[in-house]
Amino acid sequence: MCFFPEHIRMLLDEGHIVEVACNNETSSVPDYCREWNLKIHNIPFSRSPFSKDNLVAYRELKKLVTTEEYDIVHTHTPNASVCVRLACRKLRKNGLKVFYTAHGFHFYQGAPLKNWIIYYPLEKLCSRWTDVLITINHEDYEIAKSKMHAIHVEEIPGIGIDLSRFTDCRIDRNAVREEFGIKPEDKVLIYIAELNENKNQSSLIQMLAEFRKIRSDVKLMLVGKGDSEAVLKEQCEKFNVRDCVIFTGYRSDVPALLKASDVAVPSSIREGFGLNVIEAMACKIPVVAYDNRGHRTIIRNGENGFMVPMGNYKAMAEKVNLLLNDSQIAESISKTAFSELKKYTSENVIALMRKIYQLESEQGGFVK
Repeated sequence: MCFFPEHIRMLLDEGHIVEVACNNETSSVPDYCREWNLKIHNIPFSRSPFSKDNLVAYRELKKLVTTEEYDIVHTHTPNASVCVRLACRKLRKNGLKVFYTAHGFHFYQGAPLKNWIIYYPLEKLCSRWTDVLITINHEDYEIAKSKMHAIHVEEIPGIGIDLSRFTDCRIDRNAVREEFGIKPEDKVLIYIAELNENKNQSSLIQMLAEFRKIRSDVKLMLVGKGDSEAVLKEQCEKFNVRDCVIFTGYRSDVPALLKASDVAVPSSIREGFGLNVIEAMACKIPVVAYDNRGHRTIIRNGENGFMVPMGNYKAMAEKVNLLLNDSQIAESISKTAFSELKKYTSENVIALMRKIYQLESEQGGFVK
Protein backbone atom coordinates (compact mmCIF):
# COMPACT_ATOMS: atom_id res chain seq x y z
CA MET A 1 0.00 0.00 0.00
CA CYS A 2 2.92 2.36 0.59
CA PHE A 3 3.60 2.18 -3.15
CA PHE A 4 0.59 4.26 -4.17
CA PRO A 5 0.50 7.67 -2.46
CA GLU A 6 0.99 9.54 -5.76
CA HIS A 7 -1.90 7.61 -7.32
CA ILE A 8 -4.16 8.40 -4.38
CA ARG A 9 -3.10 12.05 -4.35
CA MET A 10 -3.93 12.36 -8.04
CA LEU A 11 -7.44 11.02 -7.48
CA LEU A 12 -8.02 13.28 -4.48
CA ASP A 13 -6.78 16.34 -6.38
CA GLU A 14 -9.28 15.58 -9.14
CA GLY A 15 -12.15 15.57 -6.66
CA HIS A 16 -12.66 11.86 -6.04
CA ILE A 17 -13.31 10.26 -2.66
CA VAL A 18 -10.76 7.52 -1.93
CA GLU A 19 -11.06 4.79 0.69
CA VAL A 20 -8.51 2.06 1.46
CA ALA A 21 -9.07 -1.60 2.35
CA CYS A 22 -6.13 -3.60 3.70
CA ASN A 23 -5.06 -6.01 6.40
CA ASN A 24 -3.97 -3.66 9.18
CA GLU A 25 -2.47 -6.53 11.13
CA THR A 26 0.07 -7.49 8.44
CA SER A 27 0.83 -4.05 6.99
CA SER A 28 0.89 -0.78 8.87
CA VAL A 29 -1.21 2.05 7.52
CA PRO A 30 1.05 4.77 6.05
CA ASP A 31 0.97 8.21 7.64
CA TYR A 32 -0.37 9.85 4.49
CA CYS A 33 -3.63 7.90 4.83
CA ARG A 34 -4.31 9.68 8.10
CA GLU A 35 -3.00 13.02 6.88
CA TRP A 36 -5.42 12.93 3.96
CA ASN A 37 -8.29 11.67 6.15
CA LEU A 38 -8.75 8.49 4.13
CA LYS A 39 -11.28 6.04 5.46
CA ILE A 40 -9.49 2.75 6.25
CA HIS A 41 -11.28 -0.61 6.18
CA ASN A 42 -9.52 -3.49 7.93
CA ILE A 43 -10.00 -6.60 5.78
CA PRO A 44 -8.16 -9.82 6.80
CA PHE A 45 -6.51 -10.65 3.45
CA SER A 46 -3.86 -13.37 3.55
CA ARG A 47 -0.89 -13.87 1.24
CA SER A 48 -1.56 -17.60 1.25
CA PRO A 49 -4.18 -18.75 -1.26
CA PHE A 50 -5.12 -21.56 1.13
CA SER A 51 -5.79 -19.42 4.21
CA LYS A 52 -9.33 -19.37 5.59
CA ASP A 53 -8.79 -15.66 6.23
CA ASN A 54 -9.44 -15.08 2.55
CA LEU A 55 -12.96 -16.48 2.92
CA VAL A 56 -13.59 -14.02 5.76
CA ALA A 57 -12.06 -11.25 3.63
CA TYR A 58 -14.38 -12.13 0.75
CA ARG A 59 -17.48 -11.94 2.96
CA GLU A 60 -16.45 -8.64 4.52
CA LEU A 61 -15.53 -7.18 1.15
CA LYS A 62 -18.82 -8.22 -0.41
CA LYS A 63 -20.68 -6.48 2.39
CA LEU A 64 -18.46 -3.40 2.07
CA VAL A 65 -18.77 -2.91 -1.69
CA THR A 66 -22.52 -3.58 -1.59
CA THR A 67 -23.09 -1.07 1.22
CA GLU A 68 -20.79 1.71 0.04
CA GLU A 69 -21.81 1.58 -3.65
CA TYR A 70 -18.40 2.49 -5.04
CA ASP A 71 -17.96 3.60 -8.64
CA ILE A 72 -14.56 1.95 -9.01
CA VAL A 73 -12.54 -0.60 -7.04
CA HIS A 74 -8.81 -0.82 -7.78
CA THR A 75 -7.13 -3.91 -6.38
CA HIS A 76 -3.52 -5.06 -5.97
CA THR A 77 -1.70 -8.29 -4.98
CA PRO A 78 -2.83 -11.73 -6.24
CA ASN A 79 -4.77 -13.26 -3.34
CA ALA A 80 -6.51 -10.07 -2.27
CA SER A 81 -7.43 -9.43 -5.89
CA VAL A 82 -9.13 -12.80 -6.19
CA CYS A 83 -11.26 -11.94 -3.14
CA VAL A 84 -12.03 -8.46 -4.48
CA ARG A 85 -13.10 -9.59 -7.93
CA LEU A 86 -15.26 -12.38 -6.56
CA ALA A 87 -16.94 -9.91 -4.22
CA CYS A 88 -17.51 -7.36 -6.99
CA ARG A 89 -18.55 -9.62 -9.86
CA LYS A 90 -22.32 -9.17 -9.61
CA LEU A 91 -22.12 -5.46 -8.85
CA ARG A 92 -20.43 -4.81 -12.20
CA LYS A 93 -23.89 -5.15 -13.75
CA ASN A 94 -24.83 -2.01 -11.82
CA GLY A 95 -21.91 -0.02 -13.24
CA LEU A 96 -19.08 -0.81 -10.79
CA LYS A 97 -15.70 -0.86 -12.54
CA VAL A 98 -12.94 -3.19 -11.33
CA PHE A 99 -9.30 -2.35 -11.94
CA TYR A 100 -6.53 -4.84 -11.14
CA THR A 101 -2.82 -4.00 -11.20
CA ALA A 102 -0.78 -7.20 -11.49
CA HIS A 103 2.59 -6.53 -9.91
CA GLY A 104 3.95 -9.72 -11.45
CA PHE A 105 1.95 -12.84 -12.22
CA HIS A 106 3.13 -15.86 -10.22
CA PHE A 107 3.10 -17.82 -13.47
CA TYR A 108 5.73 -16.80 -15.99
CA GLN A 109 8.31 -18.25 -18.33
CA GLY A 110 10.32 -20.69 -16.25
CA ALA A 111 8.00 -20.57 -13.22
CA PRO A 112 7.44 -23.77 -11.18
CA LEU A 113 4.64 -25.97 -12.50
CA LYS A 114 2.69 -25.56 -9.25
CA ASN A 115 2.48 -21.81 -9.91
CA TRP A 116 0.79 -22.46 -13.23
CA ILE A 117 -1.52 -25.05 -11.69
CA ILE A 118 -2.59 -22.81 -8.77
CA TYR A 119 -2.44 -19.22 -10.00
CA TYR A 120 -3.04 -19.34 -13.74
CA PRO A 121 -6.60 -20.79 -13.56
CA LEU A 122 -7.51 -18.35 -10.77
CA GLU A 123 -6.22 -15.32 -12.68
CA LYS A 124 -7.92 -16.43 -15.88
CA LEU A 125 -11.24 -16.99 -14.12
CA CYS A 126 -11.12 -13.69 -12.25
CA SER A 127 -10.14 -11.80 -15.39
CA ARG A 128 -13.74 -12.33 -16.53
CA TRP A 129 -14.75 -9.91 -13.76
CA THR A 130 -12.04 -7.34 -14.54
CA ASP A 131 -12.66 -4.17 -16.49
CA VAL A 132 -9.04 -3.04 -16.64
CA LEU A 133 -6.04 -5.30 -16.07
CA ILE A 134 -2.83 -3.29 -15.67
CA THR A 135 0.58 -4.96 -16.00
CA ILE A 136 4.01 -3.56 -15.18
CA ASN A 137 6.19 -5.71 -17.41
CA HIS A 138 5.92 -6.74 -21.03
CA GLU A 139 5.82 -10.51 -20.53
CA ASP A 140 2.78 -10.20 -18.25
CA TYR A 141 1.20 -7.80 -20.74
CA GLU A 142 1.50 -10.34 -23.56
CA ILE A 143 0.04 -13.11 -21.39
CA ALA A 144 -2.82 -10.86 -20.29
CA LYS A 145 -3.59 -9.80 -23.86
CA SER A 146 -3.59 -13.34 -25.23
CA LYS A 147 -4.88 -15.44 -22.32
CA MET A 148 -7.02 -13.27 -20.04
CA HIS A 149 -10.60 -12.05 -20.47
CA ALA A 150 -10.33 -8.50 -19.05
CA ILE A 151 -12.13 -5.88 -21.12
CA HIS A 152 -9.03 -3.69 -21.29
CA VAL A 153 -5.38 -4.64 -20.77
CA GLU A 154 -2.81 -1.90 -20.20
CA GLU A 155 0.93 -1.79 -19.58
CA ILE A 156 2.64 0.88 -17.50
CA PRO A 157 6.39 1.20 -16.76
CA GLY A 158 6.37 0.23 -13.10
CA ILE A 159 4.84 2.03 -10.16
CA GLY A 160 6.73 5.30 -10.57
CA ILE A 161 9.86 6.63 -8.91
CA ASP A 162 10.55 10.03 -7.38
CA LEU A 163 13.73 10.76 -9.30
CA SER A 164 14.53 13.85 -7.25
CA ARG A 165 15.01 11.66 -4.17
CA PHE A 166 18.09 10.22 -5.87
CA THR A 167 19.33 13.13 -7.96
CA ASP A 168 18.88 16.10 -5.62
CA CYS A 169 20.54 14.68 -2.52
CA ARG A 170 24.15 15.39 -1.67
CA ILE A 171 25.95 12.39 -0.27
CA ASP A 172 29.35 12.12 1.40
CA ARG A 173 30.35 8.81 -0.16
CA ASN A 174 33.35 8.29 2.08
CA ALA A 175 31.37 9.01 5.25
CA VAL A 176 28.77 6.40 4.34
CA ARG A 177 31.46 3.84 3.60
CA GLU A 178 33.25 4.60 6.87
CA GLU A 179 30.09 3.72 8.79
CA PHE A 180 30.47 0.14 7.57
CA GLY A 181 34.24 -0.07 7.76
CA ILE A 182 34.65 0.06 3.99
CA LYS A 183 38.01 1.31 2.79
CA PRO A 184 38.22 3.99 0.06
CA GLU A 185 39.86 1.51 -2.30
CA ASP A 186 37.26 -1.23 -1.75
CA LYS A 187 34.72 -2.05 -4.45
CA VAL A 188 31.15 -2.36 -3.16
CA LEU A 189 28.40 -4.45 -4.74
CA ILE A 190 24.89 -3.73 -3.48
CA TYR A 191 21.49 -5.38 -3.52
CA ILE A 192 18.49 -3.80 -1.82
CA ALA A 193 15.73 -6.33 -1.19
CA GLU A 194 14.00 -8.40 1.45
CA LEU A 195 16.20 -11.28 2.56
CA ASN A 196 14.25 -14.25 1.24
CA GLU A 197 14.52 -17.22 -1.09
CA ASN A 198 13.08 -15.46 -4.12
CA LYS A 199 15.50 -12.53 -3.88
CA ASN A 200 18.24 -15.16 -4.10
CA GLN A 201 20.99 -13.42 -2.12
CA SER A 202 22.60 -16.84 -1.64
CA SER A 203 23.74 -16.70 -5.26
CA LEU A 204 25.51 -13.41 -4.59
CA ILE A 205 27.39 -14.98 -1.71
CA GLN A 206 28.57 -17.72 -4.07
CA MET A 207 29.61 -15.02 -6.55
CA LEU A 208 31.62 -13.32 -3.83
CA ALA A 209 33.43 -16.58 -3.18
CA GLU A 210 34.42 -16.53 -6.87
CA PHE A 211 35.89 -13.06 -6.41
CA ARG A 212 37.96 -14.32 -3.52
CA LYS A 213 39.90 -16.36 -6.11
CA ILE A 214 40.93 -13.32 -8.16
CA ARG A 215 40.74 -10.22 -5.92
CA SER A 216 40.29 -9.29 -2.27
CA ASP A 217 38.90 -5.76 -2.52
CA VAL A 218 35.24 -6.61 -3.23
CA LYS A 219 32.51 -6.19 -0.60
CA LEU A 220 28.84 -7.14 -0.83
CA MET A 221 26.23 -4.96 0.86
CA LEU A 222 22.86 -6.65 1.44
CA VAL A 223 20.28 -4.03 2.41
CA GLY A 224 17.08 -5.28 4.00
CA LYS A 225 15.83 -7.82 6.47
CA GLY A 226 13.89 -11.05 6.18
CA ASP A 227 13.47 -14.69 7.10
CA SER A 228 16.63 -15.81 5.27
CA GLU A 229 19.10 -13.68 7.22
CA ALA A 230 20.34 -16.45 9.53
CA VAL A 231 20.71 -18.91 6.64
CA LEU A 232 22.60 -16.36 4.57
CA LYS A 233 25.01 -15.63 7.41
CA GLU A 234 25.65 -19.35 7.77
CA GLN A 235 26.37 -19.51 4.05
CA CYS A 236 28.87 -16.67 4.41
CA GLU A 237 30.73 -18.72 7.01
CA LYS A 238 30.60 -21.79 4.76
CA PHE A 239 32.20 -19.93 1.85
CA ASN A 240 34.59 -18.00 4.10
CA VAL A 241 33.32 -14.58 3.00
CA ARG A 242 31.69 -13.34 6.22
CA ASP A 243 34.19 -10.49 6.46
CA CYS A 244 33.21 -9.34 2.94
CA VAL A 245 29.42 -9.30 3.38
CA ILE A 246 27.68 -6.39 5.09
CA PHE A 247 24.15 -6.98 6.40
CA THR A 248 22.72 -3.51 6.98
CA GLY A 249 19.19 -4.46 8.05
CA TYR A 250 16.36 -2.10 7.14
CA ARG A 251 17.59 1.31 5.97
CA SER A 252 15.71 4.41 4.93
CA ASP A 253 18.77 6.05 3.33
CA VAL A 254 18.75 4.03 0.11
CA PRO A 255 20.16 6.85 -2.10
CA ALA A 256 23.15 7.23 0.21
CA LEU A 257 23.90 3.51 0.22
CA LEU A 258 23.63 3.32 -3.56
CA LYS A 259 25.93 6.29 -4.09
CA ALA A 260 28.47 4.70 -1.76
CA SER A 261 28.50 1.59 -3.96
CA ASP A 262 30.05 0.70 -7.30
CA VAL A 263 27.80 -1.91 -8.94
CA ALA A 264 24.22 -3.03 -8.27
CA VAL A 265 23.66 -6.79 -8.48
CA PRO A 266 19.90 -7.65 -8.43
CA SER A 267 19.66 -11.42 -8.11
CA SER A 268 15.93 -12.15 -7.76
CA ILE A 269 14.41 -15.22 -9.37
CA ARG A 270 10.97 -13.72 -9.87
CA GLU A 271 10.45 -9.98 -10.35
CA GLY A 272 7.36 -8.16 -11.55
CA PHE A 273 9.36 -4.99 -12.06
CA GLY A 274 12.90 -4.20 -10.95
CA LEU A 275 12.38 -1.02 -8.94
CA ASN A 276 15.80 -1.44 -7.31
CA VAL A 277 17.29 -1.49 -10.83
CA ILE A 278 15.74 1.91 -11.56
CA GLU A 279 16.97 3.28 -8.23
CA ALA A 280 20.53 2.18 -9.01
CA MET A 281 20.34 3.74 -12.46
CA ALA A 282 19.08 6.97 -10.89
CA CYS A 283 22.24 7.02 -8.77
CA LYS A 284 24.36 6.45 -11.87
CA ILE A 285 25.81 3.13 -10.82
CA PRO A 286 25.87 0.27 -13.37
CA VAL A 287 23.71 -2.81 -12.97
CA VAL A 288 24.46 -6.50 -13.50
CA ALA A 289 21.28 -8.52 -13.00
CA TYR A 290 19.96 -12.01 -13.45
CA ASP A 291 17.70 -12.42 -16.45
CA ASN A 292 14.05 -12.35 -15.40
CA ARG A 293 10.97 -10.66 -16.86
CA GLY A 294 11.10 -7.66 -14.54
CA HIS A 295 14.75 -6.95 -15.27
CA ARG A 296 14.21 -7.71 -18.96
CA THR A 297 11.58 -4.96 -19.11
CA ILE A 298 14.22 -2.39 -18.11
CA ILE A 299 17.64 -3.65 -19.18
CA ARG A 300 18.95 -3.91 -22.73
CA ASN A 301 21.93 -6.18 -22.28
CA GLY A 302 25.22 -4.41 -22.89
CA GLU A 303 23.62 -0.99 -23.45
CA ASN A 304 22.09 0.28 -20.20
CA GLY A 305 23.15 -2.64 -18.02
CA PHE A 306 24.13 -6.28 -18.13
CA MET A 307 21.99 -9.37 -17.71
CA VAL A 308 23.32 -12.87 -17.19
CA PRO A 309 21.53 -16.24 -17.17
CA MET A 310 19.49 -16.93 -14.04
CA GLY A 311 21.65 -18.34 -11.25
CA ASN A 312 24.91 -18.18 -13.19
CA TYR A 313 26.94 -16.43 -10.51
CA LYS A 314 30.19 -17.02 -12.39
CA ALA A 315 28.84 -15.08 -15.38
CA MET A 316 27.69 -12.33 -13.03
CA ALA A 317 31.16 -12.19 -11.47
CA GLU A 318 32.71 -11.80 -14.94
CA LYS A 319 30.48 -8.84 -15.85
CA VAL A 320 30.95 -7.20 -12.48
CA ASN A 321 34.70 -7.60 -12.79
CA LEU A 322 34.57 -6.02 -16.26
CA LEU A 323 32.81 -2.95 -14.85
CA LEU A 324 35.19 -2.68 -11.90
CA ASN A 325 38.22 -2.87 -14.19
CA ASP A 326 36.98 -0.63 -17.02
CA SER A 327 35.69 2.73 -15.87
CA GLN A 328 34.83 3.81 -19.42
CA ILE A 329 32.41 0.91 -19.92
CA ALA A 330 30.91 1.48 -16.47
CA GLU A 331 30.42 5.20 -17.17
CA SER A 332 28.91 4.57 -20.61
CA ILE A 333 26.44 2.02 -19.22
CA SER A 334 25.47 4.36 -16.38
CA LYS A 335 25.01 7.41 -18.61
CA THR A 336 22.81 5.52 -21.05
CA ALA A 337 20.66 4.13 -18.24
CA PHE A 338 20.27 7.51 -16.54
CA SER A 339 19.23 9.21 -19.80
CA GLU A 340 16.27 6.81 -20.13
CA LEU A 341 14.72 7.19 -16.70
CA LYS A 342 12.04 9.76 -17.50
CA LYS A 343 9.46 7.15 -18.50
CA TYR A 344 9.79 5.48 -15.08
CA THR A 345 9.15 8.62 -13.06
CA SER A 346 6.10 9.06 -10.87
CA GLU A 347 4.99 11.97 -13.06
CA ASN A 348 4.90 9.81 -16.17
CA VAL A 349 3.28 6.80 -14.52
CA ILE A 350 0.63 8.98 -12.88
CA ALA A 351 -0.09 10.65 -16.24
CA LEU A 352 -0.62 7.21 -17.78
CA MET A 353 -2.87 6.15 -14.90
CA ARG A 354 -4.90 9.33 -15.28
CA LYS A 355 -5.48 8.49 -18.95
CA ILE A 356 -6.60 4.97 -18.04
CA TYR A 357 -9.06 6.29 -15.45
CA GLN A 358 -10.32 8.92 -17.87
CA LEU A 359 -10.85 6.32 -20.58
CA GLU A 360 -13.10 4.29 -18.29
CA SER A 361 -14.93 7.43 -17.19
CA GLU A 362 -15.64 8.45 -20.78
CA GLN A 363 -16.96 4.96 -21.49
CA GLY A 364 -19.53 5.22 -18.72
CA GLY A 365 -17.29 4.26 -15.83
CA PHE A 366 -17.18 6.30 -12.66
CA VAL A 367 -18.24 9.82 -11.79
CA LYS A 368 -16.71 12.42 -9.49
